[in-house]
Amino acid sequence: MFVIIFKNASFVIFCFCLKVQIFYQKTKLTYRGVKKSAGWI
Repeated sequence: MFVIIFKNASFVIFCFCLKVQIFYQKTKLTYRGVKKSAGWI
């Protein structure tokens, strides 16, 4: 019982980390694009 809960928790954390990673990459790319279009380095 506890093992199943632990596995589910680690899976949820893994999915959350993956979403954060993707969101961070998108934000970074968008930020870089905004800076370029604004004419900054």
